[in-house]
Amino acid sequence: MELRGNFEFEPSGFFVVRTPLLPWHELESWSEGLAAPAASKEGLSAALAADRLKLRERLRAAVLRPEVREAIFVASPNLEASVETWLREPETERGAGLDVASFQLDREVTGAGRTEGTILFPDDPCLAPRHATFLYREGSLHLRDEGAPGGTYLRLRGPSVPLRPGDLFAVGVRLLRYAGSLPQPAPGPPDGTRRLGAPRPPSPTVVIEELLEGGVTGRVFVRGGGSITIGRSGCAVNLGDDPELSQAHAELVVDSAGGARLKDLGSAHGTFIRIPPHAERELHDGDWLRLGREVLRVEIAG
Repeated sequence: MELRGNFEFEPSGFFVVRTPLLPWHELESWSEGLAAPAASKEGLSAALAADRLKLRERLRAAVLRPEVREAIFVASPNLEASVETWLREPETERGAGLDVASFQLDREVTGAGRTEGTILFPDDPCLAPRHATFLYREGSLHLRDEGAPGGTYLRLRGPSVPLRPGDLFAVGVRLLRYAGSLPQPAPGPPDGTRRLGAPRPPSPTVVIEELLEGGVTGRVFVRGGGSITIGRSGCAVNLGDDPELSQAHAELVVDSAGGARLKDLGSAHGTFIRIPPHAERELHDGDWLRLGREVLRVEIAG
């Protein structure tokens, strides 16, 4: 099993293949089946995220065609090398290489942290001395959080995961906490006078808090409705300029009873949810982890 550490994320990008080997009518067909043109205002962010994934797969299929690969190589060997990198790491910008280190897990228990263990990142102040532990158990690889204040995060892979009040999740370089449903207003005075305040958002209404480095609470977002998108701009929760944040990055889906689920919207750099302190999670090939400021990918040899 191998871990690859990625220390500098870059925004995602696309290659533009302009070649007579791709007829114009074929390029036009790429617009077929896209959801964004018919999407409502509320569903536009999710539709754009789905279309982005669909177009990426169509581009991948085009680039893999032998005649296109040959044309790219003839045009520029450097471009051909960048395409190779992009095919392996489609979330990098224009196929740019990443600063990568590999760690072989060749023992049953492997510690990771700033100063204790085999996998060390001594320059990361957000890591505890012993931050997490990798364990082999009955032929499977597991990750155990060691209760570090900064937490250990696992990238979402499925359609969505449930959120409970107090759960932490990371998008881009932002750390957010799901605080749960907006509390009901406190009882007013006996004479029936209503307390002055801003209008309450439509139900269901939830609270999302931004956590700043050092554990201080930053911005607080009170949002209503069944779909709450999170991203750089054009979303219900706009977090602003962040090179690792997609325009529409993630979504909270809230039901009428106040239950919430978190889903990634096809973002380039993923959405990560915190593993509960001292809990364990089984890892699979292709999983991504965040420990402090480090991002690790799990590669399990077949």
